[in-house]
Parts: sequence; C-alpha cells; structure tokens
Amino acid sequence: MCGLVGIVGSELPNQETIYTLKKMVKSISHRGPDDNSVWMDKNNLCGLGHARLSIIDLKTGSQPIFNENKKITVVFNGEIYNFKELRKSLENKGHIFKTNTDTEVLVHLYEEEGISMAIKLRGMFAIALWDGRTNQLHLIRDHIGKKPLHYIRLNKKTYFASEYKAFLNLPDFNPYMDMESLHYLLNLRWLPAGKTLMKGIKQVLPGEIVTIEGNNFKYKKYWSPKIFPNLKIKEEEHIENILYLLKQSIRRRLVSDVPVGIFLSGGIDSSIIMALMAEELNEPIKSFCLGFGNKNDETGEATQTANHYGADHKNFLVDDNPLRHFQKTIWNSEIPKVNAIQVYLLAEKAKKDVKVVMSGLGGDELFGGYDNYLYIKYGGKLADFPFQNLGTNLRKKIFSLHRKFGNIGSDQIRRGIQMGLSFGRRDVFYSILRNIWDNDEAMYKEIYNDEIVKQQMSYTSSNCFKRFFSNNKEDFLSQVMVCELEEKLVGDQILVEDRNMMAHGLEGRAPFLDVDLIEYANSIPNNLKINLISGRKYILKKATKKVLPDFIFNRSKKGFAFDPVSQFNRDLKPLAEEILNEQTIKDIGIFNYSYIRKILDHPSSSALHWHYWQIWTMIGIVLWHNSFVQKSKIF
Repeated sequence: MCGLVGIVGSELPNQETIYTLKKMVKSISHRGPDDNSVWMDKNNLCGLGHARLSIIDLKTGSQPIFNENKKITVVFNGEIYNFKELRKSLENKGHIFKTNTDTEVLVHLYEEEGISMAIKLRGMFAIALWDGRTNQLHLIRDHIGKKPLHYIRLNKKTYFASEYKAFLNLPDFNPYMDMESLHYLLNLRWLPAGKTLMKGIKQVLPGEIVTIEGNNFKYKKYWSPKIFPNLKIKEEEHIENILYLLKQSIRRRLVSDVPVGIFLSGGIDSSIIMALMAEELNEPIKSFCLGFGNKNDETGEATQTANHYGADHKNFLVDDNPLRHFQKTIWNSEIPKVNAIQVYLLAEKAKKDVKVVMSGLGGDELFGGYDNYLYIKYGGKLADFPFQNLGTNLRKKIFSLHRKFGNIGSDQIRRGIQMGLSFGRRDVFYSILRNIWDNDEAMYKEIYNDEIVKQQMSYTSSNCFKRFFSNNKEDFLSQVMVCELEEKLVGDQILVEDRNMMAHGLEGRAPFLDVDLIEYANSIPNNLKINLISGRKYILKKATKKVLPDFIFNRSKKGFAFDPVSQFNRDLKPLAEEILNEQTIKDIGIFNYSYIRKILDHPSSSALHWHYWQIWTMIGIVLWHNSFVQKSKIF
C-alpha cells in the first residue's frame, strides 16, 4: 500500500522534473512512510515517484519495478492478492523475477497481455505503467475503485497522483473550486465517479485504463458491475458458493508480511470476517471499535463478538468535540465528508498496533443491507406508474403549497409525498430517497446566493443517475444496487476509508469487495437478498449461519455514524455560527445566508436531520476552500 505520482510530457527538463517529483512525493508521504523514490526515463519523457508502505516483501519490494530489459517501468499502490498464482504462470513462460513483491508481476504480465492484463488482477490497485518501447503511459485503476488515481493536464504535461494535493505546488496550477462538483456535493454529500471538487482535476474511473501518448488520451473501461440474476441455481447452492467465495476472499487478504487486524462493529459483515479470519489464524486477532456514546454505539456488541473469538480487542470513544478534527479529514479526503471523522479517529488508534486492517465495507451494497432497498423494492413500484406529466405537476404543486404554508420542520414529510408522486421517473424517486433537493427549481434560490443561482441551475443531480434507470423493464432494485456499487460506494465509503486510513499509513482491506464475490453476488436474485418476511441480507445470513453464533443475528442494525441532532446540539451549531457567519458567506459568494440562518434559528429537532447534514457540508466547503484554494488554515 503506497502513494504514487508522476509526470509525462515531451522533453521534460531532467533536474527540474526530479525536483518536482520529490515535492509531489513528499506531499503524499503519509501514504507510504517507509520509503520513497523518484525515477526518470532516459528520454526525459516520463518521471515517476513513489512513497512506500511496506506490507509484502519488506526487503526487496521498493519501487519503481522494471522488466528484464528495463523498458517497462511501474509504480503501484495497492495489493494484488492473486500475485502468487500469476507469478507461477509467468515463470513457467520464462519470465525472470528479482523480487518477491506483487508489484513485479505487473511488468511481466503486461509483457504477455498488454493492458488487457487488468482483467486478470484480483486486488485493489492504482497502477502507473510506462512502456518505453511505445512511449505510452497507462494509468489503471482497480475494478471497484478501492485505490484513487488523479490526473490533470497543464502546459502540455500530464501530472498524476494518488491524491491531488500533490498538484497544489505546481507552478502552472491555479486552484479553483469546480462549481458543478460543488452542486453535486451539496445534494449527494459525495461526488459522482471521476469528479473532484477541484476544477481541472479528474479521476481515473473504477475499472478504467487511461492511456497517454503525447497529447493524446485513450480511455478503456475493462470492467463494470452488472446484475444478471441466475434463476437456475437453488438456494442451497447459493449458500455453499457464498461461503466458499467469502473464505477465498479472506485467505487472499491475509497474505501479508505484517500482522492483519480488523475494524469490528456489532454488525454481521465485520463479524463474518472475524469468524473466517479466526478459522485461518492461530493467534489472537487484533480488533478495534469506535463508540459514539449514543444510540449508535456498538462497543458492547463488538466486545461480545471479540470475546467469542478470543480476539485482542480495544474499544475507543469519540471525544466531546469531534468536529475539531473536521478540517484534518477534509485535508486527507480532499473533499468535505460528514462520515470521515470516525474513520480517521479509529485508524489513528489502530495504527499503533497494526499496519493492515480488514473492514466490512461493501456487504450492505452486495447483499441488500439498507432500509432504502426495502423502500425501492416495494415503494419504488410507484415510480413505474404511467402518469409522468401528472406526477411532475403534482410534485411542483406540493412544493409550492409547502413553501406557502409549511416550514423546514416539515420538509421531510413534503419530500416523502413527492417521492411517492415520482410517476414514470425512477431517477427522481431514487434521488429524493437519497436526499437530493434540486428536483425542485425553487430550492436553488434557497441554497445559493443571487449571483450564482442561474449558473448553478444548469446542473441537475438526477442526471448523474439517468443512465442506470433508462429501462423500466429491468428490476428497479437491481438498477439501484448497480448504481450504488459504481457511484455511491466509490465516491463515499471507499474514498473515506482509503484517505483517512492512509492518513495514518494504515492499509484497509475489504473482503466483500473481492471481484469474484461481487460478480457472484450480482447473480443472486434480489428476493433471496431482501424481502418483507425475511428482512435484509437473507441469503448472506443463511450462508454464514454455521460460522456465526446466534447472538449476532439477533442484533438490530446500527450505523457507524454520528447522530446529527445530538451533534447539532453539541458542537455543530457553535461551529456553524463561527464558520458560516454572514461576512464569510458574503466573501465566499456561494450560499444564501438567510437559508443557513433559518436552520440555525429553528428549534433543534429530529425532523431537521437532513438540514444538519447540509450545514455540516457547508461548513466543510468553507474549510476546504481555506485549505485548498486559499492555502491557509490547513489545521
């Protein structure tokens, strides 16, 4: 697990480029505190840099790594879990290996397969591979987007890096907020795949290869998740196959030359991982849990699970003023994220004992773990009523009446009614369920100030999802689950885990995001995942019944999240009064101060939890602007 940077262009000045590469590597050194290096090709067309966190082959695994004649060079962030099988096959074909690292497999596999090699890899990876024979640079991101990779074009050069803070000190780079991304962030609290909050900076998409040759860019999508229910397989066979693939995924992710721990909650996903790790290991597993001191606290349940498996367990509690860590997480995440603080704090504690941790990320998306999926499966049938124009007119009327007679305390009820009136518009039904507000044009004037409202009205968040809901003949829930795998999971939870673990040099591994498991889970009919009688994650619970104690199945689901109402009363409102003051709002030139005031002056209420997340995000945007645009007040 590491960080990578690089520059590609014609006739790069050698010493100047090396100096720039060193600065870029230093800016992301938290991702790889164990070693760092820079390299230039002999024709001065490409420069690569690397910061290393040593996990596999601690002695000889430094990067870049070359093929036998040094015409192919690679730097890499992540882990290739099937590298031993790939290496054996390559050695049988005559390839000579000089290290024991998974990285070296990449250059030899590329010699055999070209960029098509990506489909054979099992793991999490961001790869920069320079082919000196063709003078092409290939940027490759893993199937599901576990590892980040950003790039920008400046003055006939392309710069790339694991984190875009590496671009901040480039002489040709002028930082500006991307206003389209800002709009999506205010609606979604995450960004659609490929976008960043910084203008001009893009991300390689999950399952994508970007090939750069001179001034030309080629894009190839080598993988994307697809739902293809297999109705021929019986339930018992699904149970057997799920457990087999989970065990395979765990074994793959236990390959490490350093100890592997686990983030343990009270939920079923991390408990499954704990149980299967315990089957493989002959020593106590180090496990960690963070508590909130409220209804979402899972430390008691985590302790019970840990004791059952003889784990070496530690619980930690969030401090009294968690928002004091918010700006640090913004710097790490490069975007304001309301769910980043808890991951940051837990990773900070865990890093004192381990370098690698497992997490249950992805289990809910694959096996139907969210209440939202129940709403989609059953309530979503309203979105298929063939009265689209009627639904549109009724939604507008409801909004108009609410603005005239209602208040923000009843916003949630109004939005629920509008969701039920999303006739013929699956994208609108889903977007309202996801708390998107820009389906109502008048809300633009509520949120934005008068100077930018017209510009912002050209952006509509539901457009980000239309491609998933273009065919009403397909199952709505299946469309949503693919959408969440491709979009929300990547832009939200995956980003938060990667950035806030790597801020402490801690590698996170997610067994549920194994490609083989994802593809198989997507073949399981939704009625075996979620239904009104058996509830959520039915088939996953059946598959793991023999490896988990009964007490785990009897627990209610909790979220690893702050309660927005209690947080508003504790430190969110005071921070909002300080950061979102009238003068700051005027200076930044984005928000409508009267709307902010309306929320802050309303009596605290659980009906306003959506509004409190908005305030949290608005504070984050101001702090992000301070750090990344004004380059001040970093922490």
